[in-house]
Amino acid sequence: MSRRILKFGSSELEWVCDSKHASEGHPDEKPPLYTHEKDCFDALRNLDSQISRFGPLSRHNVWYDIVEHYTKCELSYKSDMLPALSGVATQYQKMTGDRYFAGLWKSDLARGLLWRTPHLSPDQLWVNTGKARGFRGSSRPANYRAPTWSWSSIDATYINWDLVSDWSSIDGIVVTTELVDESKQGESCYELLDISTDTADLNKFGEVTGGRLSVQGPILPAYVWGFKEDTDRQDYEDNIVLESRKHNNVFIGRFDPDVTGYKPSSISIVPIIRPKESFQATDIEEERVLCLALEPFPGQAGFYTRVGVATIVSWKYFRGISLSKIIMF
Repeated sequence: MSRRILKFGSSELEWVCDSKHASEGHPDEKPPLYTHEKDCFDALRNLDSQISRFGPLSRHNVWYDIVEHYTKCELSYKSDMLPALSGVATQYQKMTGDRYFAGLWKSDLARGLLWRTPHLSPDQLWVNTGKARGFRGSSRPANYRAPTWSWSSIDATYINWDLVSDWSSIDGIVVTTELVDESKQGESCYELLDISTDTADLNKFGEVTGGRLSVQGPILPAYVWGFKEDTDRQDYEDNIVLESRKHNNVFIGRFDPDVTGYKPSSISIVPIIRPKESFQATDIEEERVLCLALEPFPGQAGFYTRVGVATIVSWKYFRGISLSKIIMF
């Protein structure tokens, strides 16, 4: 949040402030190619015009952009992940009046929960981050940092929300950007019962020592039974395919693990966002239901930890399943 930054690079010095990004090679102004990292913070400063142009919840698109850029940085101490972002979160809360929980915002919790981690090959790492340091997977730190439903609980190449970036609205509230398919309109399909976090001190935007999320919704048990080559997505790992115990072992969707190399035999799937019932899907992709993938916590019925996200091909697989109380931590 410094107003002026002097960067000592390997080839030249750079100057960054609110009004200018220049360098020794470009003393007047850096070319647009090099200034994308400022875009999300410029949007934060102009949040009112962003909301006026794209709709109320589009303000959270700005936050997701900030987090994606931020998680591409290599912090010396990963435990500083939330404290280092607390200044931005504080300003964001002042502008929006929203409630903050370990990197997520309550008014856009459905989309916020659907973050995922890319598992990149060395070549893909260079394309996506400009860094060629070999394979870098995602993992959970040995020391507790945040509840598993928060993106800040993961050490990853970066975090993104590409699963929900092309939806034009959720629950009737516009969340569009310039790059969406206007026909994709969704609604949340769970009931939020409670959400809370415990912080290390009085700073509610800082270090987190505990947290839980309670929701009510259907739970679909599924086997992770095989791997399918995915050429459309820039993932180092193959696409993990699901089959359902409840529906005669048919293909129902895909599973994206939070941790590189995590290949469970079974998971529990909880739907978060689905297409509106009035929306007539034209293909299987537009009918998709976006879900959390959970693992039961041993010895505690109804308690789960998040292990990834799942994309189910149709809502029909959740019909007839009774609602359950689900506690994630």
